[in-house]
Parts: sequence; structure tokens; C-alpha cells
Amino acid sequence: MNYKYNFFNRLKQSLLNTRKKLGDNITKLVRNKKVDVDILNNIENKLLVADISTQTTQKIINNLKNYINLHANCNNKSFYDTLRDEILNILISIDKPLLIEERKPFIILMVGVNGVGKTTTIGKLAYYYHLKNKSVMLAAGDTCRVAATDQLEIMGKRSGCVAVIKNNTTSDPASVIFDAVKMAKMKLADLLIIDTAGRLQNKIYAMEELKKIIRVIKKIDIEAPHETMLVLDANIGQNSISQVRIFNDAIKITGLIMTKLDGSAKGGALLSIADHFSIPIRYIGIGQNIDDFQPFEPHNFVEAIFKK
Repeated sequence: MNYKYNFFNRLKQSLLNTRKKLGDNITKLVRNKKVDVDILNNIENKLLVADISTQTTQKIINNLKNYINLHANCNNKSFYDTLRDEILNILISIDKPLLIEERKPFIILMVGVNGVGKTTTIGKLAYYYHLKNKSVMLAAGDTCRVAATDQLEIMGKRSGCVAVIKNNTTSDPASVIFDAVKMAKMKLADLLIIDTAGRLQNKIYAMEELKKIIRVIKKIDIEAPHETMLVLDANIGQNSISQVRIFNDAIKITGLIMTKLDGSAKGGALLSIADHFSIPIRYIGIGQNIDDFQPFEPHNFVEAIFKK
């Protein structure tokens, strides 16, 4: 089977719940109703139900209203294509693949709240780059959760990483991360991915700890971390917007990963995040296996939701 075809089908299957809630509902609506201003109220409801924010929904509706006013005799197909293009254009605005070749080692700091699947996602990310023949090291910076280091070591072995840097004699994550950055430089690793403790975004001391970690990294490499990646859980829907805002205000997020899209009907929230922020969505998690992980591609995402 063609690899790209299989890759797209896996994405399409993982977005099945979002597709039912967003794509199929809008397709049926547009197919069965006359294209006029009245149809916009129905589309607005469908977008909101699909966990797209009020701000983003209104933006789409206003643009569709302008389209109807300019094309009084438009047919259902052209209107439907315009609606899809509106959604696609929002996602394209934050389409920026991560280029780790710009630095060596390229240092990624992974952050997020408790329960988003951050450590598992690190393993998937490491495996993705291992398949690209990159040498990857992991840093066990989550010293709060007892099983975190063990979990990271398991994911490291599964992903084929060079090493997992840990420290059993200290609970200070900054110390572990400092050693990991030095080791990655000494070993000439292509990529260092740093795990951090999950934290509630409204806890000021937790954000201050992240700032301390960043200061420690900069003592070795002033330009690092080269990517500060926030991991989000698709199941929380629009609540992810507040997570992005608070983390970004505290430490400046440069990339996003949306996990658990396979078990969620709230994939529409990804559209809201793209519209509210100018932060690239780098990757998406689409299943439990280590290879259920893809770079985010707007065209594929929209096609998986809307294409029959």
C-alpha cells in the first residue's frame, strides 16, 4: 500500500469523531438547504457544537456572509468549497514545520498540564526523529512524579534513543536538565528532548520553576531552548485556549502538539487555537501506538474531516 495513502487513512480514522460532529453535519446541511443568509445560522450552530470558539465561528460566518452577498446565485458546491477554504486558511496561517537541523543539538523543552500525555508524546516524537536517522537524547526533568523517569526510560528504549539522562540523587529538575544539555553537546546529539513535570497552569510557583529551568539551559546555550513545546489534550476542547494563553504569557510557547485526537470529538478546538494565536501547531497524536504521530498538515487535516 502507498505509504502516503496509508498515512492519510490513519489520520482520517483518528478524526472520525470530529468528522461526525463537524464535517458530516455541515456537509448534510449545505447539501440539503438553499444557499442564503438563513443557512448561516445553522452553520453557526454546527461550528459551535463542534467546539469551535465564538470568536472563530463569528469570523467564519462573517466571511461566508460576504461571500453570499457577492455571489447571489452561488450553488451549494461553491458555497461548501468556500466554507472549507475558510477553515483551511485559518489553519494554514500557523503552518510552520519544525526544522531541527538549524541547531546541534536542537533542544526541545516539553511542557503541559497533568494528564495530557506529555511523556508518551516525547517517546513518539523521539521515535519520529529516530526514523529520520537523528540521534536523540531524553532528559528526565519530571522529578515530581515517581514513575516519570521509569516511563521515560521505557519510551526511550522503544524509540531507539541514545540515552535518557536522569539523576537519582536530586529532586531538582534544573540540575538534571543542566547535566542533560552538557551531555547532549558532548555527545553531539542531533536532538535533546526535555521532559518536565506536569503542572496546573494557574499555579504561579510552577511557572516560576519553568522559568528557572529555561535560565539554567541558557547558561550553556544562550539560544536554547530552541523550541518550547506545549502539549495539549484534544479532549478538553476550548479549555485548551486558556492553557495556551497562560503558558505563553509565562514562558513564550513556540510550538504546540495536540494529543488524543483519536478519542475526541473536539478536534474543532484546534481551529480555534490556530485562530487565537500565531503559534505553530507542529504535531498531532492520533493513537496509542508509538508511530501514531504526525506533523500537522492543514490540508490533510481538513481533507480528513470533510472529504468523503
